[in-house]
Amino acid sequence: MSIIRTNQITDTSGNGTPSFPNGGIGKVLQVKQSFLAGTIATGSTSFVTSGVSVDITPSTTSSRFLLRANIGGFYMEENDDIFATIYRGSTNLGVGTQSCFFVVHNDNAQNRYGSGSMEFLDEPKTTNQITYTIFFRTGNSTSVSLNVDSTGLFLTATEIGG
Repeated sequence: MSIIRTNQITDTSGNGTPSFPNGGIGKVLQVKQSFLAGTIATGSTSFVTSGVSVDITPSTTSSRFLLRANIGGFYMEENDDIFATIYRGSTNLGVGTQSCFFVVHNDNAQNRYGSGSMEFLDEPKTTNQITYTIFFRTGNSTSVSLNVDSTGLFLTATEIGG
């Protein structure tokens, strides 16, 4: 078995930090996270902000952002739906006929609690500051809630060098 020990790595001249081929493509460049401390509810059938947002400025126009959202606790009444998505500025990044990443349907006669997550790889192609925000809505005007019992509503944006 071999062991390599060092206290310093420099460039070939011995004076600076070594550079990496392709300028760090695929490497994590920065990570930002936001969370909600309390419960939030809506009766809107249009997407409304959760107040959980991350402001981040891309390092290059080729950067990608791995977006991860944790919905640690949601609540909905019987015969309702809850939808959640992530916006970049005013643009909904959600997919499918409901334009979202997260949906739960409750078609029984009981209220439902649960948790879930969303994940998306965004390629904004800009170096201007971006705001990513979790939005949510109900399916039929009854109240739905996120972060019930403060169980965790988080949004994490990880910049990946492109």
